Amino acid sequence: MNLQGKTAAFLGDSITQGVYYTALDNGEYQWHQMNIKYCDVAGEILGLSIKNYGISGTCICPDTVQLPDRAFIKRYNEMDDADLVCVLGGTNDFGTDVKIGNPDDLCEDTFYGALNILCEGLVKKYSGKTVVFITPLYRVCGKNKNGNILADYRDAIVQIAGKKFGFNIIDGLSLGLEKNTENLKELLSDGLHPTPPAHEIIGKNLAEKLICL
Repeated sequence: MNLQGKTAAFLGDSITQGVYYTALDNGEYQWHQMNIKYCDVAGEILGLSIKNYGISGTCICPDTVQLPDRAFIKRYNEMDDADLVCVLGGTNDFGTDVKIGNPDDLCEDTFYGALNILCEGLVKKYSGKTVVFITPLYRVCGKNKNGNILADYRDAIVQIAGKKFGFNIIDGLSLGLEKNTENLKELLSDGLHPTPPAHEIIGKNLAEKLICL
């Protein structure tokens, strides 16, 4: 896929915004905002103009304790026109215990329901354009309070965005973090947020995936 000179909109959370944390001696974490994010890395490789719509803490589903009014389904309509739309979310839905629900849900209080609403909206807003969903990246985690694992949210994205709506799916686990187990602490300093070197890895791998669409 030739993306030279085209525009890409990235809808996401803190990872897309470029927020990461470093550990302090007292056991707490210090917040940082990086200038060059994974999407910028991919954009430079591909010749894309990037519009970043990442907001830290946001979920796809608004039935959450974290910024429900800024959930993906509440703000995708605020995005400008673009030739390519990339959506990277779901890790906060998992982390804040958003209910999975069922694939036929059309309400906004479950993850499946919010996915259906978001995908339907993107079909209308970006008719004829390329839409890509990136499943959640590798993170250190177990089960959430609902007993779900992160793979449950990945599977929901594949089922709804990919199989039902026909959007392109890129496996977040294929973007390089889980392969770097020896220096994973340097790439995910708090077990979740990629550091600048990790964004370089993610961006380069993402560019390779986008070229192949």
